Amino acid sequence: MFTSRRITTIGGDKFRDEFSVNFDGSDSYIKIPSTTFDVDGSTHSFAFWCKRHATNSWDVVLGIEPSASNNFIIFSNSTDTITIEGSEGDMAKGNIENVAGVWYHFVVVCDSGTVQVYQNGKAITMTDTSIASDITINCIGGSSSSLGFNGPITDVAIYNSALTASQVRTLYNDREPYNHKEGIASSNLTHWYRMGDGTLDATNADEGGVVSDDSQ
Repeated sequence: MFTSRRITTIGGDKFRDEFSVNFDGSDSYIKIPSTTFDVDGSTHSFAFWCKRHATNSWDVVLGIEPSASNNFIIFSNSTDTITIEGSEGDMAKGNIENVAGVWYHFVVVCDSGTVQVYQNGKAITMTDTSIASDITINCIGGSSSSLGFNGPITDVAIYNSALTASQVRTLYNDREPYNHKEGIASSNLTHWYRMGDGTLDATNADEGGVVSDDSQ
C-alpha cells in the first residue's frame, strides 16, 4: 500500500516536499485514465520529482497495467539508467545520478522520436536517443505487482511540447515546488498530477481506483 503526506523534507535534502505519494514497490500503483502519447511522431515532455528508497530494483514512474514489458518510464535495477520504452519494445536510455534517499527532478523530452532526459535541470548523457513507437500510460508508480516504484513521487506533469533546456530549468525551480498551471509553457500542459493534495489520491489502485488530474 501507499501513503500520502504533506511534509517538509529534512536530513539535508532541501527539496520542499509539500505533496507526494509514497509507493511500496509492489502493489501500490495509482490507476489514471489511459492516454497514448505519439512520442515518435510528435512532441511530449514528462516531468516529475521522485526519491528511490533503494537503487537495486526496477522502479516504474509511469507505465501501463497489466503490461510487464513495454510502455514505461522506468529506472533500471542494475545500472544508473533511466529507460523510456515504447509499445514495440524500443528503448531510449540515459545515464543518471543514482543515490538512494535523494530527491531528483526529471524531465523526459520527446521530439518526434528523439529523446533527451534532464536531471535536476541539466541534460544527461543519452546512450540511446531514439524511440520508434508510441507510449500508452495508465499508471503512476508501477504497472503490476512485480513492477512498482519504491519511494515517493510527486508533481507529475505532462506537456504536448518539447520543452527547451531553459524551460526545463524553470520547472526545476531551484528545488522549489512549481505551479505548472500558471508557469512557463502552461498552454501546453495536458496533465498535472500533483499527488497527495487530497484530490488525486487513490486508496487502493489494485481495486480499480482511478484519479483525476489537475490539467487545463
